Amino acid sequence: MSEINVEISSSVVALVGAITGISGVVLGLIGLFRDRARIKVVYKSEWEIIGSHPHYKNNTIYSEVRVINKGRRPVTVQKLAARVRHDKGWIIIFDPYWLNNTNRLLNEENTTSNIYWIKDLFDPKDIYYFIVEDTAGRKYKKWLHPWKYFFRSIKIPTQEPKND
Repeated sequence: MSEINVEISSSVVALVGAITGISGVVLGLIGLFRDRARIKVVYKSEWEIIGSHPHYKNNTIYSEVRVINKGRRPVTVQKLAARVRHDKGWIIIFDPYWLNNTNRLLNEENTTSNIYWIKDLFDPKDIYYFIVEDTAGRKYKKWLHPWKYFFRSIKIPTQEPKND
């Protein structure tokens, strides 16, 4: 019988090790970024509840903040706050029905949670942004008009006219 002689050089082994090592790192990073929580906050005003609902008044205009989990990791929403003009400061928004509801846990089956409040409580034009905080302490911001407030905060130097 003939002998089979197999020779593997060290450069081939190093090349195979480099390829499998790099592919393992890349696949691990892809899995890490896919599994994180991605929260989107959507604000809508002028909602009217028509018909009977035990927790909300009939024919009343409400504002809504919808919290959407686009990621795969489950997130439990703890609170919602709104930053309004400087004279009022922070407003923490509580919907009693929402606080006692189990829809605060956002996962792959239940991806959205809605928070309603009566629109007359404060003017939507006074809101700078909303912050949604989860139970881990991470905060997610939703600016209503980001460029409007950015340009208001910039101080433009002006030159005084010279009186000769």
